[in-house]
Amino acid sequence: MSGTQSLDKSVERRTLRDILLDGCISTENGFMLCAINSDYGCKYRQKCEKFDPGNFIRHIRCEHPILAKARGLVKEDGIVPVKRRKVSKLSIVLDRQILLEAVIKLVTIHHVPILCVEWEGLRLILDPICDALKMQLNRPNMLNHLTAAAAKIRSGIANEVKGKLVCLKIDSATRLGRHILGVNIQFFHPEQNDILIYTIERSYNK
Repeated sequence: MSGTQSLDKSVERRTLRDILLDGCISTENGFMLCAINSDYGCKYRQKCEKFDPGNFIRHIRCEHPILAKARGLVKEDGIVPVKRRKVSKLSIVLDRQILLEAVIKLVTIHHVPILCVEWEGLRLILDPICDALKMQLNRPNMLNHLTAAAAKIRSGIANEVKGKLVCLKIDSATRLGRHILGVNIQFFHPEQNDILIYTIERSYNK
């Protein structure tokens, strides 16, 4: 049975090659040129010494599907084989904490809207990572993550400045039609022997 199948496939390949050589290609200056549609001006070509009928047939099926079917270069079911795209598998070091921190920084530092986690382009990147980490990112749970992160930061600052003399600094500026308001607290940290500054409020208004 396997011998019969191999023979049938061999006959099919020879038949397609014969069809290809019968008016679908031409030879010029050492190259095999696609000539199935002379009005189209197709520039696909191969060197004669590296002529590959399979690649030529695949090109005609993809770029000239109507003519490929008319010439008999498409299978009877009418389906044009599509070349599978190779996807590389990479090993990276990443966990949920790093991913959350990255997305939170996009929103809080780089001023990307929180709905970015539902953008189609970003989902192409996030979906495989979220599947691997068995987690989900969307607008509702991102609000929860941001609220939790803000509470943690507030608690950390409150504990650090507790019992210390604090200087409150308020800055206001206008640029390019936008009003910017910033509120900072400054205090001396004896262990670091330095003045630390924390921004506790920053807002932008048009």
